[in-house]
Amino acid sequence: MTPLTADGDLRCAWTALLPPRAATPPLAGRVDCAVAVIGAGLVGLAAARRLAELAPADPVVVLDAGEVGEGSAGRNSGFTIDVPLSHAMHAKDSLGPVGGTQLTLSRWSYAWLERVVREHAIDCAWQRCGRYYAAATEGGRRALDGVATQFEQLGERIERVDADALRERLGSAYYRAALFNASCTLLQPAALVRGLADTLPPSVRLHERSRVTAWQPQGGRHRLETAGAVLTARRVVWATHTDLGEFTPLARRYLTLHTYAGVTPPLGDEALGQGRLSQWGLLPALRAGSTVRRLSGGRILLRSLWSYGRALGAGEVRQALQPLLAARFPRAAAHGFEYVWGGPVSITRRSDPYLGEFSPGAFAFTGCNGSGIVKGTAYGMLLAEMASGGSSEVLELARRERQAAWIPPEPLRRIAVGVTLARNARHAGAEI
Repeated sequence: MTPLTADGDLRCAWTALLPPRAATPPLAGRVDCAVAVIGAGLVGLAAARRLAELAPADPVVVLDAGEVGEGSAGRNSGFTIDVPLSHAMHAKDSLGPVGGTQLTLSRWSYAWLERVVREHAIDCAWQRCGRYYAAATEGGRRALDGVATQFEQLGERIERVDADALRERLGSAYYRAALFNASCTLLQPAALVRGLADTLPPSVRLHERSRVTAWQPQGGRHRLETAGAVLTARRVVWATHTDLGEFTPLARRYLTLHTYAGVTPPLGDEALGQGRLSQWGLLPALRAGSTVRRLSGGRILLRSLWSYGRALGAGEVRQALQPLLAARFPRAAAHGFEYVWGGPVSITRRSDPYLGEFSPGAFAFTGCNGSGIVKGTAYGMLLAEMASGGSSEVLELARRERQAAWIPPEPLRRIAVGVTLARNARHAGAEI
Protein backbone atom coordinates (compact mmCIF):
# COMPACT_ATOMS: atom_id res chain seq x y z
CA MET A 1 0.00 0.00 0.00
CA THR A 2 1.39 3.38 -1.00
CA PRO A 3 1.17 6.13 1.66
CA LEU A 4 -0.70 9.32 0.89
CA THR A 5 1.58 11.93 -0.59
CA ALA A 6 -0.71 14.88 -1.29
CA ASP A 7 2.15 17.09 -0.11
CA GLY A 8 5.52 16.59 1.54
CA ASP A 9 4.43 17.50 5.06
CA LEU A 10 2.20 14.46 5.56
CA ARG A 11 4.10 12.10 7.83
CA CYS A 12 2.72 9.33 10.01
CA ALA A 13 3.77 9.70 13.64
CA TRP A 14 3.76 5.96 14.26
CA THR A 15 6.64 5.31 11.84
CA ALA A 16 8.36 8.66 12.47
CA LEU A 17 8.73 7.81 16.17
CA LEU A 18 10.29 4.39 15.51
CA PRO A 19 13.99 3.75 14.86
CA PRO A 20 15.06 3.19 11.24
CA ARG A 21 14.45 -0.28 9.82
CA ALA A 22 16.17 -1.98 6.89
CA ALA A 23 13.63 -3.20 4.35
CA THR A 24 13.89 -6.69 2.95
CA PRO A 25 15.26 -6.84 -0.63
CA PRO A 26 12.88 -6.73 -3.61
CA LEU A 27 12.00 -9.99 -5.31
CA ALA A 28 14.48 -10.86 -8.05
CA GLY A 29 14.73 -13.50 -10.75
CA ARG A 30 12.31 -16.39 -11.18
CA VAL A 31 10.75 -17.79 -8.04
CA ASP A 32 8.24 -20.57 -7.41
CA CYS A 33 6.11 -21.04 -4.30
CA ALA A 34 2.98 -22.70 -2.98
CA VAL A 35 1.15 -19.46 -2.09
CA ALA A 36 1.83 -15.85 -3.01
CA VAL A 37 0.44 -13.25 -0.62
CA ILE A 38 0.08 -9.76 -2.08
CA GLY A 39 0.30 -7.08 0.60
CA ALA A 40 2.24 -7.07 3.88
CA GLY A 41 -0.31 -5.30 6.05
CA LEU A 42 -2.30 -6.89 8.82
CA VAL A 43 -4.36 -9.05 6.45
CA GLY A 44 -1.37 -10.28 4.47
CA LEU A 45 0.90 -10.94 7.43
CA ALA A 46 -1.83 -12.82 9.29
CA ALA A 47 -2.52 -14.88 6.16
CA ALA A 48 1.17 -15.72 5.68
CA ARG A 49 1.73 -16.69 9.29
CA ARG A 50 -1.44 -18.78 9.41
CA LEU A 51 -0.48 -20.54 6.16
CA ALA A 52 2.84 -21.49 7.80
CA GLU A 53 0.97 -22.88 10.80
CA LEU A 54 -1.36 -24.96 8.61
CA ALA A 55 1.27 -26.22 6.14
CA PRO A 56 4.79 -25.50 7.44
CA ALA A 57 6.48 -27.27 4.51
CA ASP A 58 4.82 -25.11 1.84
CA PRO A 59 6.89 -22.09 0.78
CA VAL A 60 5.01 -18.77 0.99
CA VAL A 61 6.16 -15.51 -0.62
CA VAL A 62 4.79 -12.15 0.54
CA LEU A 63 5.12 -9.15 -1.77
CA ASP A 64 4.57 -5.56 -0.71
CA ALA A 65 4.66 -2.53 -2.99
CA GLY A 66 6.18 -0.33 -0.30
CA GLU A 67 7.83 -0.90 3.06
CA VAL A 68 6.32 -2.63 6.07
CA GLY A 69 4.45 -0.31 8.43
CA GLU A 70 4.21 2.55 5.93
CA GLY A 71 0.80 1.55 4.56
CA SER A 72 -2.68 1.67 6.05
CA ALA A 73 -1.91 -1.10 8.57
CA GLY A 74 0.60 1.17 10.31
CA ARG A 75 -1.58 4.27 10.12
CA ASN A 76 -4.62 3.36 12.24
CA SER A 77 -5.31 4.54 15.79
CA GLY A 78 -4.08 1.39 17.53
CA PHE A 79 -7.37 0.19 19.07
CA THR A 80 -7.28 -3.62 19.28
CA ILE A 81 -10.86 -4.50 20.18
CA ASP A 82 -11.92 -8.05 20.96
CA VAL A 83 -15.59 -7.15 21.62
CA PRO A 84 -16.78 -5.25 18.52
CA LEU A 85 -19.97 -3.24 18.28
CA SER A 86 -22.15 -2.34 15.31
CA HIS A 87 -20.26 -0.70 12.44
CA ALA A 88 -23.18 1.32 11.10
CA MET A 89 -21.89 4.63 9.80
CA HIS A 90 -24.62 6.69 11.47
CA ALA A 91 -24.85 5.38 15.03
CA LYS A 92 -24.05 2.36 17.16
CA ASP A 93 -27.58 1.41 18.13
CA SER A 94 -27.91 -2.34 17.52
CA LEU A 95 -25.82 -5.44 17.07
CA GLY A 96 -27.68 -6.62 14.01
CA PRO A 97 -27.65 -10.20 12.71
CA VAL A 98 -23.87 -10.36 12.27
CA GLY A 99 -23.04 -9.45 15.88
CA GLY A 100 -22.46 -13.03 17.00
CA THR A 101 -20.23 -13.84 14.04
CA GLN A 102 -18.10 -10.73 14.45
CA LEU A 103 -17.73 -11.38 18.19
CA THR A 104 -16.54 -14.94 17.55
CA LEU A 105 -14.10 -13.83 14.84
CA SER A 106 -12.75 -10.98 16.96
CA ARG A 107 -12.15 -13.07 20.08
CA TRP A 108 -10.50 -15.79 17.97
CA SER A 109 -8.15 -13.41 16.16
CA TYR A 110 -7.41 -11.31 19.27
CA ALA A 111 -6.31 -14.42 21.19
CA TRP A 112 -4.12 -15.50 18.25
CA LEU A 113 -2.57 -12.06 17.85
CA GLU A 114 -1.88 -11.72 21.57
CA ARG A 115 -0.16 -15.10 21.57
CA VAL A 116 2.05 -14.12 18.63
CA VAL A 117 2.98 -10.79 20.22
CA ARG A 118 3.92 -12.43 23.51
CA GLU A 119 5.74 -15.44 22.00
CA HIS A 120 7.93 -13.21 19.84
CA ALA A 121 8.25 -10.38 22.37
CA ILE A 122 7.03 -7.86 19.78
CA ASP A 123 7.62 -4.41 21.27
CA CYS A 124 4.45 -2.60 20.22
CA ALA A 125 3.42 -0.92 23.53
CA TRP A 126 0.68 -3.54 24.06
CA GLN A 127 -1.45 -2.21 26.92
CA ARG A 128 -4.84 -3.49 28.08
CA CYS A 129 -6.25 0.00 28.74
CA GLY A 130 -9.90 -0.53 27.73
CA ARG A 131 -11.89 2.06 25.78
CA TYR A 132 -14.22 4.94 26.48
CA TYR A 133 -17.24 5.70 24.32
CA ALA A 134 -17.89 9.38 24.93
CA ALA A 135 -20.62 11.86 24.04
CA ALA A 136 -20.27 15.63 23.68
CA THR A 137 -23.87 16.31 22.62
CA GLU A 138 -27.35 15.32 23.70
CA GLY A 139 -27.64 13.18 20.56
CA GLY A 140 -24.41 11.47 21.49
CA ARG A 141 -25.73 10.83 24.96
CA ARG A 142 -28.78 9.11 23.51
CA ALA A 143 -26.50 7.04 21.28
CA LEU A 144 -24.62 5.85 24.37
CA ASP A 145 -27.78 4.05 25.44
CA GLY A 146 -27.54 2.03 22.21
CA VAL A 147 -23.89 1.30 22.96
CA ALA A 148 -24.84 0.15 26.47
CA THR A 149 -27.53 -2.12 25.02
CA GLN A 150 -25.01 -3.78 22.74
CA PHE A 151 -22.62 -4.42 25.61
CA GLU A 152 -25.47 -5.86 27.68
CA GLN A 153 -26.45 -8.18 24.81
CA LEU A 154 -22.86 -9.43 24.74
CA GLY A 155 -22.72 -9.92 28.50
CA GLU A 156 -19.97 -7.30 28.79
CA ARG A 157 -19.47 -5.19 31.90
CA ILE A 158 -19.56 -1.44 31.45
CA GLU A 159 -19.03 1.55 33.69
CA ARG A 160 -21.03 4.74 33.21
CA VAL A 161 -18.80 7.78 33.68
CA ASP A 162 -20.20 11.27 34.21
CA ALA A 163 -18.63 14.51 32.97
CA ASP A 164 -16.78 15.30 36.21
CA ALA A 165 -15.23 11.84 36.54
CA LEU A 166 -14.30 11.87 32.87
CA ARG A 167 -12.57 15.24 33.20
CA GLU A 168 -10.65 13.98 36.25
CA ARG A 169 -9.44 10.91 34.36
CA LEU A 170 -8.81 12.32 30.88
CA GLY A 171 -8.17 15.99 31.54
CA SER A 172 -10.81 17.17 29.06
CA ALA A 173 -14.05 18.95 29.96
CA TYR A 174 -15.44 18.54 26.45
CA TYR A 175 -17.58 15.45 27.02
CA ARG A 176 -20.90 15.12 28.85
CA ALA A 177 -20.84 11.39 29.55
CA ALA A 178 -19.10 8.16 28.64
CA LEU A 179 -19.14 4.39 28.94
CA PHE A 180 -16.01 2.45 29.80
CA ASN A 181 -15.39 -1.15 28.74
CA ALA A 182 -12.19 -3.09 29.39
CA SER A 183 -12.22 -5.16 26.17
CA CYS A 184 -9.62 -3.17 24.25
CA THR A 185 -5.84 -3.14 24.00
CA LEU A 186 -4.07 0.02 22.85
CA LEU A 187 -0.83 -0.34 20.91
CA GLN A 188 1.60 1.21 18.45
CA PRO A 189 0.31 -0.09 15.09
CA ALA A 190 3.43 0.47 12.97
CA ALA A 191 5.54 -1.30 15.61
CA LEU A 192 3.08 -4.20 15.60
CA VAL A 193 3.22 -4.56 11.82
CA ARG A 194 7.01 -4.36 11.78
CA GLY A 195 7.21 -6.95 14.53
CA LEU A 196 4.88 -9.33 12.71
CA ALA A 197 6.92 -8.95 9.53
CA ASP A 198 10.29 -9.39 11.20
CA THR A 199 9.30 -12.60 13.02
CA LEU A 200 7.69 -14.53 10.15
CA PRO A 201 8.19 -18.32 10.16
CA PRO A 202 11.07 -19.84 8.11
CA SER A 203 8.74 -21.01 5.33
CA VAL A 204 7.67 -17.41 4.59
CA ARG A 205 9.78 -14.99 2.52
CA LEU A 206 8.94 -11.30 2.56
CA HIS A 207 9.99 -8.97 -0.25
CA GLU A 208 9.33 -5.25 0.10
CA ARG A 209 9.36 -2.66 -2.69
CA SER A 210 8.03 -5.40 -4.97
CA ARG A 211 4.92 -3.98 -6.59
CA VAL A 212 2.97 -6.46 -8.70
CA THR A 213 2.71 -5.15 -12.25
CA ALA A 214 0.93 -8.07 -13.90
CA TRP A 215 -1.03 -11.15 -12.90
CA GLN A 216 -1.97 -13.99 -15.21
CA PRO A 217 -3.57 -17.29 -14.20
CA GLN A 218 -2.28 -20.02 -16.48
CA GLY A 219 -2.57 -23.80 -16.37
CA GLY A 220 -3.82 -23.96 -12.81
CA ARG A 221 -1.02 -21.71 -11.57
CA HIS A 222 -0.56 -17.97 -11.14
CA ARG A 223 2.15 -15.90 -12.80
CA LEU A 224 2.91 -12.61 -11.02
CA GLU A 225 5.36 -10.06 -12.37
CA THR A 226 7.23 -7.30 -10.57
CA ALA A 227 9.82 -4.87 -11.94
CA GLY A 228 12.61 -7.38 -11.43
CA ALA A 229 11.06 -10.79 -11.06
CA VAL A 230 8.53 -13.42 -12.09
CA LEU A 231 6.79 -15.33 -9.32
CA THR A 232 4.80 -18.50 -9.99
CA ALA A 233 2.41 -19.79 -7.33
CA ARG A 234 -0.18 -22.51 -7.00
CA ARG A 235 -2.49 -20.11 -5.17
CA VAL A 236 -2.57 -16.35 -4.61
CA VAL A 237 -4.01 -14.37 -1.70
CA TRP A 238 -4.87 -10.74 -2.45
CA ALA A 239 -4.51 -8.83 0.83
CA THR A 240 -4.47 -5.29 -0.61
CA HIS A 241 -8.04 -4.63 0.41
CA THR A 242 -8.13 -0.97 -0.69
CA ASP A 243 -6.40 -1.67 -4.03
CA LEU A 244 -8.14 -4.83 -5.20
CA GLY A 245 -9.70 -3.15 -8.21
CA GLU A 246 -6.36 -2.96 -10.03
CA PHE A 247 -6.09 -6.70 -10.68
CA THR A 248 -9.35 -8.29 -9.55
CA PRO A 249 -13.03 -7.96 -10.51
CA LEU A 250 -13.90 -6.74 -7.01
CA ALA A 251 -13.84 -2.98 -7.62
CA ARG A 252 -17.64 -2.87 -7.51
CA ARG A 253 -17.72 -4.44 -4.02
CA TYR A 254 -16.00 -1.63 -2.09
CA LEU A 255 -14.95 1.98 -2.20
CA THR A 256 -11.92 3.65 -0.68
CA LEU A 257 -12.21 6.56 1.73
CA HIS A 258 -9.34 8.45 3.32
CA THR A 259 -9.35 9.33 6.99
CA TYR A 260 -6.86 11.59 8.80
CA ALA A 261 -5.03 11.98 12.09
CA GLY A 262 -2.61 14.20 13.93
CA VAL A 263 -0.30 13.77 16.92
CA THR A 264 0.90 16.60 19.13
CA PRO A 265 4.42 17.00 20.48
CA PRO A 266 4.97 15.76 24.06
CA LEU A 267 2.96 17.98 26.41
CA GLY A 268 3.00 18.62 30.14
CA ASP A 269 0.19 17.93 32.58
CA GLU A 270 -1.04 21.51 32.51
CA ALA A 271 -1.54 21.49 28.74
CA LEU A 272 -3.28 18.12 29.08
CA GLY A 273 -5.75 19.31 31.72
CA GLN A 274 -4.16 17.49 34.68
CA GLY A 275 -5.81 14.21 33.72
CA ARG A 276 -5.04 11.33 36.07
CA LEU A 277 -4.59 8.63 33.39
CA SER A 278 -1.31 8.60 31.50
CA GLN A 279 -2.75 6.49 28.64
CA TRP A 280 -6.31 6.14 27.40
CA GLY A 281 -8.38 5.71 24.25
CA LEU A 282 -11.71 7.33 23.44
CA LEU A 283 -14.14 6.47 20.64
CA PRO A 284 -17.12 8.63 19.66
CA ALA A 285 -20.69 7.71 20.51
CA LEU A 286 -21.54 8.44 16.87
CA ARG A 287 -19.40 6.83 14.16
CA ALA A 288 -18.66 10.07 12.32
CA GLY A 289 -17.17 11.60 15.47
CA SER A 290 -13.52 11.95 16.43
CA THR A 291 -11.27 9.30 17.96
CA VAL A 292 -8.84 10.54 20.62
CA ARG A 293 -5.93 8.89 22.43
CA ARG A 294 -3.43 10.00 25.02
CA LEU A 295 -0.14 8.29 24.28
CA SER A 296 2.70 7.59 26.66
CA GLY A 297 4.93 10.63 26.91
CA GLY A 298 2.06 13.10 26.93
CA ARG A 299 1.11 13.19 23.25
CA ILE A 300 -2.49 13.49 22.06
CA LEU A 301 -3.64 11.66 18.94
CA LEU A 302 -6.79 12.91 17.24
CA ARG A 303 -8.33 11.10 14.27
CA SER A 304 -11.18 12.64 12.30
CA LEU A 305 -12.27 13.73 8.79
CA TRP A 306 -13.13 11.71 5.70
CA SER A 307 -12.46 12.38 2.04
CA TYR A 308 -13.30 10.55 -1.15
CA GLY A 309 -11.51 10.75 -4.48
CA ARG A 310 -8.78 13.12 -3.31
CA ALA A 311 -6.22 12.93 -0.54
CA LEU A 312 -6.14 16.09 1.56
CA GLY A 313 -2.88 17.99 1.90
CA ALA A 314 -1.10 18.55 5.19
CA GLY A 315 -2.27 22.15 5.44
CA GLU A 316 -5.88 21.12 4.97
CA VAL A 317 -5.57 18.39 7.58
CA ARG A 318 -3.95 20.70 10.14
CA GLN A 319 -6.57 23.40 9.55
CA ALA A 320 -9.42 20.94 10.04
CA LEU A 321 -7.98 19.12 13.08
CA GLN A 322 -6.74 22.18 14.97
CA PRO A 323 -10.16 23.42 16.24
CA LEU A 324 -11.06 19.87 17.30
CA LEU A 325 -7.92 19.72 19.45
CA ALA A 326 -8.59 23.20 20.85
CA ALA A 327 -12.13 22.24 21.86
CA ARG A 328 -10.93 19.21 23.82
CA PHE A 329 -7.62 20.52 25.19
CA PRO A 330 -7.59 24.35 24.98
CA ARG A 331 -4.09 24.70 26.44
CA ALA A 332 -2.68 22.15 24.03
CA ALA A 333 -3.94 24.04 21.00
CA ALA A 334 -1.01 26.48 20.95
CA HIS A 335 1.36 23.56 20.42
CA GLY A 336 -0.56 22.22 17.40
CA PHE A 337 0.33 18.93 15.74
CA GLU A 338 3.84 17.67 15.24
CA TYR A 339 2.66 15.10 12.69
CA VAL A 340 -0.42 14.81 10.46
CA TRP A 341 -1.19 12.02 7.99
CA GLY A 342 -3.92 10.12 6.23
CA GLY A 343 -4.69 6.56 5.25
CA PRO A 344 -7.11 4.58 3.08
CA VAL A 345 -10.03 2.53 4.42
CA SER A 346 -12.11 0.03 2.44
CA ILE A 347 -15.84 0.67 2.89
CA THR A 348 -18.61 -1.70 1.80
CA ARG A 349 -22.39 -1.47 1.72
CA ARG A 350 -23.95 -2.22 5.10
CA SER A 351 -20.39 -2.86 6.39
CA ASP A 352 -20.55 -6.42 5.04
CA PRO A 353 -17.18 -8.03 4.19
CA TYR A 354 -16.18 -9.74 0.98
CA LEU A 355 -14.28 -12.97 1.63
CA GLY A 356 -13.93 -15.59 -1.04
CA GLU A 357 -12.31 -17.37 -3.96
CA PHE A 358 -13.17 -15.02 -6.81
CA SER A 359 -11.20 -17.00 -9.40
CA PRO A 360 -9.77 -20.55 -9.23
CA GLY A 361 -6.92 -20.48 -6.73
CA ALA A 362 -7.27 -16.71 -6.11
CA PHE A 363 -8.62 -15.45 -2.78
CA ALA A 364 -9.36 -11.96 -1.48
CA PHE A 365 -10.86 -9.95 1.36
CA THR A 366 -12.12 -6.39 1.54
CA GLY A 367 -14.36 -4.41 3.87
CA CYS A 368 -12.48 -3.61 7.08
CA ASN A 369 -14.78 -0.57 7.36
CA GLY A 370 -12.45 1.21 9.75
CA SER A 371 -11.95 -1.71 12.17
CA GLY A 372 -8.47 -2.66 11.13
CA ILE A 373 -6.33 -4.57 13.63
CA VAL A 374 -8.49 -7.39 14.92
CA LYS A 375 -10.75 -7.59 11.88
CA GLY A 376 -7.88 -7.48 9.40
CA THR A 377 -6.09 -10.20 11.37
CA ALA A 378 -9.22 -12.36 11.47
CA TYR A 379 -9.87 -12.21 7.75
CA GLY A 380 -6.22 -12.74 6.91
CA MET A 381 -6.32 -15.96 8.91
CA LEU A 382 -9.53 -16.98 7.17
CA LEU A 383 -7.96 -16.35 3.76
CA ALA A 384 -5.16 -18.69 4.77
CA GLU A 385 -7.60 -21.39 5.78
CA MET A 386 -9.42 -21.05 2.47
CA ALA A 387 -6.19 -21.07 0.46
CA SER A 388 -4.95 -24.15 2.31
CA GLY A 389 -8.08 -26.05 1.33
CA GLY A 390 -8.99 -26.77 4.92
CA SER A 391 -12.06 -26.06 6.99
CA SER A 392 -12.87 -25.00 10.52
CA GLU A 393 -15.88 -23.97 12.56
CA VAL A 394 -14.86 -20.33 12.44
CA LEU A 395 -14.37 -20.41 8.66
CA GLU A 396 -17.77 -21.98 8.13
CA LEU A 397 -19.28 -19.31 10.37
CA ALA A 398 -17.63 -16.58 8.30
CA ARG A 399 -18.80 -18.16 5.05
CA ARG A 400 -22.39 -17.75 6.19
CA GLU A 401 -21.96 -13.97 6.50
CA ARG A 402 -23.75 -11.76 4.04
CA GLN A 403 -21.25 -10.72 1.35
CA ALA A 404 -20.52 -7.13 0.37
CA ALA A 405 -23.07 -5.99 -2.18
CA TRP A 406 -22.49 -4.30 -5.53
CA ILE A 407 -21.81 -0.54 -5.36
CA PRO A 408 -22.93 1.67 -8.28
CA PRO A 409 -20.23 3.09 -10.56
CA GLU A 410 -19.26 6.73 -10.97
CA PRO A 411 -20.74 9.30 -10.98
CA LEU A 412 -23.48 7.74 -8.84
CA ARG A 413 -20.89 6.47 -6.38
CA ARG A 414 -19.40 9.92 -5.81
CA ILE A 415 -22.83 11.47 -5.34
CA ALA A 416 -23.90 8.81 -2.84
CA VAL A 417 -20.67 9.10 -0.85
CA GLY A 418 -20.94 12.89 -0.72
CA VAL A 419 -24.52 12.76 0.51
CA THR A 420 -23.71 10.11 3.13
CA LEU A 421 -20.65 11.91 4.49
CA ALA A 422 -22.54 15.21 4.69
CA ARG A 423 -25.47 13.56 6.46
CA ASN A 424 -23.19 11.80 8.95
CA ALA A 425 -21.36 15.06 9.70
CA ARG A 426 -24.64 16.90 10.34
CA HIS A 427 -25.82 14.08 12.56
CA ALA A 428 -22.59 13.96 14.54
CA GLY A 429 -22.32 17.71 15.06
CA ALA A 430 -19.96 18.50 17.92
CA GLU A 431 -19.04 14.82 18.25
CA ILE A 432 -16.60 15.52 15.41
